[in-house]
Amino acid sequence: MKHKVVGLLFAIIISFSVLPNTALAVELDDPEFEAYLDEIGWEKEAYTEHLESKDWSLEEHFWSVDELGIPLTEESIQPVLDEFSLTREELNALLIEFGDIMEGQDVLDSEYLVFEEDLVYSIDYYINGMVEIDEENLKELLETYQFESEEELESFLKENEDTIDNYDYIGDLDLAIDMYLNPWEGTVIDDTSLQGILESYEFGSKEELDAFLEEHDDSIENYEYIEDLDVMIDMYLNPWEGTAIDDANLQETLDSYGFASKDDLETFLTEYDDSVENYEYIEDLDVAVDMYQNNDILLSEDLSVVGMNDYNIVYILLLLEVVYSLWVN
Repeated sequence: MKHKVVGLLFAIIISFSVLPNTALAVELDDPEFEAYLDEIGWEKEAYTEHLESKDWSLEEHFWSVDELGIPLTEESIQPVLDEFSLTREELNALLIEFGDIMEGQDVLDSEYLVFEEDLVYSIDYYINGMVEIDEENLKELLETYQFESEEELESFLKENEDTIDNYDYIGDLDLAIDMYLNPWEGTVIDDTSLQGILESYEFGSKEELDAFLEEHDDSIENYEYIEDLDVMIDMYLNPWEGTAIDDANLQETLDSYGFASKDDLETFLTEYDDSVENYEYIEDLDVAVDMYQNNDILLSEDLSVVGMNDYNIVYILLLLEVVYSLWVN
């Protein structure tokens, strides 16, 4: 399960459709969707069946047609193998290492790699992105983003409360620069978009929504964008439920990470001021152990190490869905 969280995180970065968003969803009869299908040569029924085979839904998981891609099929694989000089076995081994699939699974079994674009992006990042920054690749990055010098890049990063020193890998730095240059822009809440939320979640009025949010110590006034409000309402209505830790699944976790016993795991967690007793669900414990073992990649006081910063609540919420335990424990 090494690097599992990294794989999940970059699956999120690839597509911001991990959380349901029924108020602003792509609909089956959307003309833009139908035009996209014509463009890529897919029938509507086959396309939606592909999504369903991955436990995804067009109307529940996608905010716009721009988030869609070409379905990942057997025909998609060989071009990727050729592009990155990999065999099928090497491809699967790489995906296992980064948590996109489990041991014994094939690339087509992944629930995170839904589209051809997802696979190409992920493999490119795993092979080329997780390369330590050096003089040569930094120079290439400067040229790509048209920075005249490293000093100019550093000045740009400081404007975003960031610095090159926060990054070990050129891919992470690349992601961060791109996100700073192309920040996510949401839909400002207005009467029309708010009405869509009320209808989607069957609130009888704005006052009823206000009362619902107040039950969760929240308020519409905390949100500028309708997408942020939509994500939070969905999370309040559909709180994540994990699998309670028991002897059987704890043993599986011990085996997965090479711990000889629960005491061995406890000793490891103590190094991070943590304990098995802090966790109710095995998924939370699993994520924490994985992150501790790979803290050179994800554990940082500054989320910009993986191209994330706190300037956008949606980014944080989406990351929260993956590493939920870090907030609830």
